Amino acid sequence: MLKYEIRKLFFNKATFAGVAFLLLFNIVHIFKDHYPTESSDPVYLTYLKVYLDIRGKDIETCRDIVEEKRKQLSDLPQNRTALYAAVYEEMLMELESLLQFPNENQEKREESLKKADQYRLDNRYLYHLNNELAKRYGERKLMEYRNVNRFPELVNYKFSYLLIIFLIIAGGVNIFSGECASGACQVIKSTKRGHGILAGTKMIAMQIYVVLLAFLFAVCNGICFQICYRFDSFSQPVYAIEQYRDLPVNDTIMWFLIKNFLVGLLGLCVIAMIVMLLSVLIQNPKMVFGCSLVCVVGLAFYRAFGYLGTGKIINLLNPVHYLLGEKMILYLETVNLAGYAVSNALISTGIAFAEMIFLSAAIVYFYES
Repeated sequence: MLKYEIRKLFFNKATFAGVAFLLLFNIVHIFKDHYPTESSDPVYLTYLKVYLDIRGKDIETCRDIVEEKRKQLSDLPQNRTALYAAVYEEMLMELESLLQFPNENQEKREESLKKADQYRLDNRYLYHLNNELAKRYGERKLMEYRNVNRFPELVNYKFSYLLIIFLIIAGGVNIFSGECASGACQVIKSTKRGHGILAGTKMIAMQIYVVLLAFLFAVCNGICFQICYRFDSFSQPVYAIEQYRDLPVNDTIMWFLIKNFLVGLLGLCVIAMIVMLLSVLIQNPKMVFGCSLVCVVGLAFYRAFGYLGTGKIINLLNPVHYLLGEKMILYLETVNLAGYAVSNALISTGIAFAEMIFLSAAIVYFYES
């Protein structure tokens, strides 16, 4: 039964054509917005030449090499001196900031420990939160210089989620409503496995479909952004990225990207379950498609505009919130749970699984009724 349901979802011309077209559209969109136009720019080429001489070395050595090169500028032709001087100055500023990173980090650690000591007796939640921050800041070190500052472009790219959601809706609308519209529903329900078992099989097939779509687009995004920005290292810590340097995340870039993908995948799986529930409740596939779009747009608007006060808590139930999982991971958003600081990402994971269980039970109930 599972093979048959998977074959219905995947192995048809409409699915293949839709996935291929939207993948191509996604690739064009990435290259249109992100492919570097400065690849022949003299400043960029100069920077690249200098960077290749120092990449992978410890930061202090890199600083010494660039400083030595700047001293040798008098040996270059006059028309190239100003160009190299500007590049060297910019690189030295970045390297100097990296050399100051341990001191700044130590200050943040001491500040967190001081706050933890203040809240030791008065507020257990803030005590545990600041202890966790102090621990994270105390484990940081930058061993080598790699230019990883373009990774946020990949992390912040969300357009592919829109395409995946469209494919989820297009694939899910007919799972139940298509059978009801054709009259096959009553015949199927009269069989031995035509009730809860068949509904469960359909849900498993849909989740496999979602996982494969998410993986396919994630690989596509990764390859395209690698071509555009030539990411130098996935093993560097997240705080090696200038934009994320002050944030309390010590994961490697690769592990951070994997966690971000998994949190986003949970959101997509919940959205797929919502589409399947609508497919059970509404017997007209076109109506299911329209209602699914309205539902997703409504969830997106609530995520965008209902993010204060109680809205922030309610958004933990919102599957669209998971598509922005990097914010939960990067900013160490936490919830006070019996005096302990529990990560929002962990809470949201539990909530997402609870939502899928609830939606599964609802789908089986309405399918059998």
